[in-house]
Amino acid sequence: MLVLQWAAMRLDHVIYGARDLDDAAVRLEGDHGLRFLRGGRHPGGTVNSVAPLAPPQYLELLAVANVGDAPTRKLQKLIDAGRTLLGWGIVVDDIDVIAARLGRVVEAGSITSVDGSIGSWRFVHEPSDESLPFFIAYGGDPDVRAAPMAGAPPRSRQ
Repeated sequence: MLVLQWAAMRLDHVIYGARDLDDAAVRLEGDHGLRFLRGGRHPGGTVNSVAPLAPPQYLELLAVANVGDAPTRKLQKLIDAGRTLLGWGIVVDDIDVIAARLGRVVEAGSITSVDGSIGSWRFVHEPSDESLPFFIAYGGDPDVRAAPMAGAPPRSRQ
């Protein structure tokens, strides 16, 4: 059994699959008081919105806009089957150390936000077991990445 040594890590976000971002955002705001901000578009054909939680954690709504690659095709099948929990991410300081310990390859991801800015990250995951978290490390200045969520409207209280 592989045992990871202690490394700095924390829950980053949970990914919730939706057929329609706007419908899901309205429903989750009405049911749970979550307020979503439009996110952007990933290269594989998915789009997202995010609900800021206790900073810097967030809930990500993810939908397929157009199927551009095999991972997006897999997500579309899961969403079509009614699956909502698509993943959960743990942010780490050194993704290369985690990848080496797990014997996995580091992959790259990006998003083009609605304002045209591009965000990037590197991640490690176990594709054969979707119940396990993926590990993620973001590129760029973390204060710049967090700025849009810092100005988000407060969660409504019921």
